[in-house]
Amino acid sequence: MGDWARYIPQNTPKHRTMLAVMIAQIATFVSFFFGLGGMSTGTTALYGTGLDMSSMFPKLLNRVRATFLIGCAAIGFIFLGRFVFNLVESVSTFSVLINSCSCPWMVMMIIGYVTRRGFYLSDDLQVFNRGGRGGHYWFTHGWNWRAMGAWIPGALTGLAFVNLPDQFVGPLGGLAGGTDISLPVALTMAFVLYVTLLQCFPEPDGVYGPQGRRWLRGSHKATHAKIKAVEPHPARGGRMTAPREELFDTQDAA
Repeated sequence: MGDWARYIPQNTPKHRTMLAVMIAQIATFVSFFFGLGGMSTGTTALYGTGLDMSSMFPKLLNRVRATFLIGCAAIGFIFLGRFVFNLVESVSTFSVLINSCSCPWMVMMIIGYVTRRGFYLSDDLQVFNRGGRGGHYWFTHGWNWRAMGAWIPGALTGLAFVNLPDQFVGPLGGLAGGTDISLPVALTMAFVLYVTLLQCFPEPDGVYGPQGRRWLRGSHKATHAKIKAVEPHPARGGRMTAPREELFDTQDAA
């Protein structure tokens, strides 16, 4: 759902939200019946990618500019790959490699959602986008080393097991008799590592909310987020931004 979730009223029941997500995903297949392929999923992916790009470079790109830039670049690469270099097979290979890197992260996001009982401090999640520092999710100087310690080995292991003949074969790609098992290996590796790291090096209790963590042992160390008001300042184009708050001085307590 991504950024669209902010348009959902807060009193909307969770089961209705989940049902809407499922129906929306099923509806993306409608375009295939009209010969439009993945146009619907590509549109949603473009919007999400634009948001990601604008969050990476908040001082240079807003949502509209980032989405427009990504869209133009994507169209250019599509025409070059299809009609100039004939890279259809290479694009398919690249998508497999992307899945080997992104799917472990998705597993870790699911683990985080389950262990946190769906509790997140939405304002703290936007600290980086606002150019601030701190908050309950700042961990160690802005890095959650537990997540990185599970994602990087999981992704690299998945890449090692990729087996796409005549395209890309990882150093361990032949261990399954020619079968590509990169995705299940990457998912399993990330799951095991992340759960192990969370158990051995618990995250601060403050990120789990009032009901506490689920299925994990706790550190009983709270984060202390200090709120500091920031005065309005000139933005791009000469207009003034509204006053906002930034969170500071919260470090990993584990």
